[in-house]
Amino acid sequence: MRERLALLGQIEFHVAEMVNPKPASTWRSVSISDRIAALHFLSSLIEQAEASMRYAWLSRGQYTEMRGRWAQEGNEQLTVDRNNALKRFVLRSLMEELHSEGKPALIAIDQDRPRSGIEDRCK
Repeated sequence: MRERLALLGQIEFHVAEMVNPKPASTWRSVSISDRIAALHFLSSLIEQAEASMRYAWLSRGQYTEMRGRWAQEGNEQLTVDRNNALKRFVLRSLMEELHSEGKPALIAIDQDRPRSGIEDRCK
């Protein structure tokens, strides 16, 4: 993986940035064909490891609607914001599912804030 990243001039495979890079993203300098090839590369690694990937996403509108229904049903007011509430829900759901499979598991979570320079130490 490090070799592939070095060839692409990148420090991490950030799939959201690979697919839809923000204006300041270093992935903008990588050709679309190279980004597609990098996604195929990541897919092949997952396949070789006989691993699976799960993806969860809930829009702000869906969250607002669900939170409203939660309150209408007389439940206690939630004290965490959307991102933390979703993170708790997804982690608990994943842990239950992965535990039931009885295989080793890794959960990777995108961070809510910058990593305080870790990128510079990884070069």
